[in-house]
Amino acid sequence: MLLVEIYKASNEPLLFLPLALSQQRGISTLTFTDHDVCDYNAPILFDDFSTWSKAQILNLIKEICSKLPPVDIIDFQKMPQWVGNELNPLFLIASHSHAEAGHFSTLNQPWPQLEKSLHRIKNTKQRYRNLLRMGGFEFKIAESDEERRAFIAALIAQKQRRFVETNVPGFQEHPEKQQFFEQATDYFGQAQSLHLAALLMNGEIIATLWGLLDGKTYFGMMISNEAGHWSKYSPGMVLHYLVMQDLHKHGFDILDLGVGNEAWKVNMCDGVRVLHDYKAALTLKGRLALSAQSLLTGLRSTRIWQAIRPLKWRLLRLVKPSK
Repeated sequence: MLLVEIYKASNEPLLFLPLALSQQRGISTLTFTDHDVCDYNAPILFDDFSTWSKAQILNLIKEICSKLPPVDIIDFQKMPQWVGNELNPLFLIASHSHAEAGHFSTLNQPWPQLEKSLHRIKNTKQRYRNLLRMGGFEFKIAESDEERRAFIAALIAQKQRRFVETNVPGFQEHPEKQQFFEQATDYFGQAQSLHLAALLMNGEIIATLWGLLDGKTYFGMMISNEAGHWSKYSPGMVLHYLVMQDLHKHGFDILDLGVGNEAWKVNMCDGVRVLHDYKAALTLKGRLALSAQSLLTGLRSTRIWQAIRPLKWRLLRLVKPSK
């Protein structure tokens, strides 16, 4: 992991970049430090970059790479155009749009108007009422270390179950992502930037939603729910609705559900955040690797690949069962 700090000649900070340099199959790749967990990636800015040119930013990246061990590929993904109200300088060098966009809801409007914009809101409210009638219902936002640890444990277990059900790689295949959420829960909890909410029925956690706070903006990063008997109550959607209601009540402006074009996000949000990527090869080895990646991407888009992909993860999990 690297925190690259860039200063002006006057020794004032210009920008900081949280990066990671990793090796895979002999290829050295420079990425953001998030292990593909974060929904948006950008530098920490200390100056206005609106007058900078693409050439200046490329020269800056070249200078950064000259200070690092050899880099074959630069792969910066999920970059928004703006960091707050400031232009993201890396946006100037973006080579292509990211495959998926970010989606958000505008909260600073009258609640009845906001509620009407939500997809199938009548069904969600009915399921909420059904849960209330059963008794033992609680909507909680974690306040103590004990609650945070209980909620994150439930979230990881619920999400891993869903990964297995949908035949996609999960925390078992990417333990670094689980580690990110566990460590980030402690860190952001202590910094009072974490918003970790849950629905409980008689003490059982049936849905969880992990998010972060930045001023009047809420970023929802991972949502999960129990299956089986609880599925018919759509506890995840009920939890999202209650979190939105609570944020609106406390004067938040934006509820951002992050990157992903899942139907429920598109239907529940009224704003779209277009993201961009920058990918470049700095060596012959890097160029050959990018060519191979491009070929593989094309294969993965075929119907045959899409049909056999779930079978791959079923077989792998039979060989190496989940813990």
